[in-house]
Formats: sequence, C-alpha cells, structure tokens
Amino acid sequence: RKRGAGSEDPQQEYQDKLNRKGKQQKLRPGIEKDLSKLQGKLKNQEDISDARIGKFARALASTDWHTRERALSMFETFLRSSENVPSDGLRKMWKGLYYSFWHSDKVPVQQELAKRLSSLVSSLEVSPLVALAYWRAFLDTMVREWSFVDRHRLDKFMSLVRMFVHACLSRMSTHEWHPDVVVPMWDGMRETLLLANDVGKGTAITGLALHITSVFVDELEQVCSSGQGQDELPDVVPSDVLSFLVEPFMVVMCTSNSMALVKRVIEAVYAKLAKKCTACMRQIEQGEDAKVEDVSKGYPFVQIDALLMAKELFDVAADPGTNQHNREKIYDVIALVEQLAEYQRGWGLAEGSSAPSTPSADGSKPRKKKKGVVFKLQNNEVFRFHKRDAVTVQKSPSAHKPMKSCARWA
Repeated sequence: RKRGAGSEDPQQEYQDKLNRKGKQQKLRPGIEKDLSKLQGKLKNQEDISDARIGKFARALASTDWHTRERALSMFETFLRSSENVPSDGLRKMWKGLYYSFWHSDKVPVQQELAKRLSSLVSSLEVSPLVALAYWRAFLDTMVREWSFVDRHRLDKFMSLVRMFVHACLSRMSTHEWHPDVVVPMWDGMRETLLLANDVGKGTAITGLALHITSVFVDELEQVCSSGQGQDELPDVVPSDVLSFLVEPFMVVMCTSNSMALVKRVIEAVYAKLAKKCTACMRQIEQGEDAKVEDVSKGYPFVQIDALLMAKELFDVAADPGTNQHNREKIYDVIALVEQLAEYQRGWGLAEGSSAPSTPSADGSKPRKKKKGVVFKLQNNEVFRFHKRDAVTVQKSPSAHKPMKSCARWA
C-alpha cells in the first residue's frame, strides 16, 4: 500500500499496528530498565515509591506507541490484582493515562483505548475500593485537564467521558443497584457536577458538566437494555435509586448561575425522562397491539416517583435563598413533572401499584410486567440512599413508600 493511502478497514489497520508483523519493538535502554524493575515490583505486590510512580506515569505518556502499550498492559494487570491502591499514586498514573489518550490518533485507536480504560471501572472485582479510587481519579483528572483540551481533541475526550459514565452505571446495575456501590460511586459524580458552581472553576468545568448532563439518561437506558433479547424488556431502575441518580442534576439546576447548564438539565434530564416514561406507558396501555420494541423505549424509568419529585422541586423553589432566575426554571419543571404525576395517578403508581401487563413479541398473550431489581428484604424494609454518612436499612410502612429527599444540602 502506498504511503499515506487510507485503509479500507480501520480496525484491521489498528490490529496490524498492534501486531507489528509479530515483532516486539525494542525500547530505549533507560525505559526498558525502569519498566522491568517496575514490573517486578508490581508482580510481587511491593510498595512503589513516588519516584517509580513518576517514571511509570512518564512511560504511559510516552510519545512512543510501544512504550505506552507496554506500560498500559502493566497498569491493567496491576489494577486487576491489587486489593488497595493509594489515591495519590493513582492520580499520578492517571496523569500519564490522560496523555496516553491524548497521543492516540485515528478513531479506531481512540475508541479501542477508551474502551480499555473505561472497562476497568466495571470489571475490577478484586476490591471495590480499587474501582472506586480509579473512578474518582478519572473524574479528578477530567476536572483538572478539561480546560486544556483543544477543539481538535474535544470529540475524543467527550467520547471517553461518555464511556466512563456508561461503565459507572453498568457497575451499579451489575451489583443490582446496591447502596454500597451506588452511593460512593455517584457521590464522586455529584462532587464533580457541583464544581461548576465554584468561583474560579466554573468556566472550565461547565463544559464537562454540560456533556455529562447530556449523556446521563441515554447511557442509563442503554445499561438497562444491555444483555436483553429481542423479545425481552429491559431492566427497571428502582424508584429510590433513580431519585438518587437524578438528585445531583436537580441541585445543579437549583443553584447554578449558568443558564446554559440549567437549560441543559431541564431538556436532557427532566424533559427526556418525562417524555420517555409517558410514551412507554401509552404503549403499554395499548395491550396486545403494542410492540415490545416500542414499550422498551423508556421502560427502565416507569418506576419514577414524579409526585415526590414535584414536591421536592416545589420546596426548593419556595426557599427564600433560591435565586429568582432559578426559581422560574424550577416552576417550569414542576409543571412538566406534575403532568407525568397525573398520568401515573391514573395508573395507581402514586400509591405503589404495579404497571399493567405488557404485550409479548408475537402479540398472542399479554406479557407480564418484568419486575425491576428489588432487594431481598423483610418486614417492608427499604434502603434510604440519602443517609450518606452510613448507609442503613430502615423500617417503612410500605416497601414502595417514597424516601424523603435532602436536595437542599447544596
């Protein structure tokens, strides 16, 4: 093939580059020596000095592709076999990972690397603390470096953020939305979003908050739909979990001075949830005439507690400390959410009853409602996600009783 000619198959071109005709590229003597020593320490689970971590980070950020590839493979092996990783050291390594992704060229290479980095969030099972530290180190790195991303590389970093959000939600779904996983993982996201309100940081972080807000609902729906057959309905997000996931965006909408960010929260979170949920319930009402693929759109959100959400927003809007421009937008959202609440009241969802049966793929028999993930509790106990200091299980008169929100701590 002539030099400079485009490849017909970009993925094959990436594999050819990865293989290099089966020959391993020799590294420079200094880098080869440092990586060999570091590999021995990682294999023996020995403590790594700050100087060694710095050299490892430089290898991850090297301009040589083979150096970065070898260092990245060592990094993956290290995380998968570790039970605890210092947060400071992981942040330094993420500095190298950031520039490793910065140096990646062409879409297939970028997508493959983004997939490798993000998959660690959902696949690290040796210790939950390692996955949590890795997720928080990624968020800290994006907050620190987002303002330095130029317009030529903005698309690939936005794709990286989308994949990490998907991996975070996928880990929660894999663990059946258990509070021990959901609360610490999403608290990192909450802290990142609220940085948009900090003086001196808001201008740089607003772009990151806008992108996270835009992809949240779509990625959550994809996570619930993954692994389902053609004639199967997606999983349903429990109502208290969905309220907890939406809460950071509600706080941003109620406190942010950026009207662009407030408008994005309204359109990409509240309006999209209400539209998807309403359309799904209308499809279910058709009974046997409805198709499974039509019902699946928005089905993960059918347990949303719109009435509780409207009450929370009204309490925040009535607070004297709320800015007037935020209050006007909140009332617009309340009107939107109340319409969904009225629709749910017609179904009896406000009182905790289940949704009607959904159609089967062939339309022969009504399909029973696929239950969402529920915790195996006794005596009508429900998790209270808003107990952030210590996640506990508390008694409730009804297993479907909405939890009390604390949205105004911001």
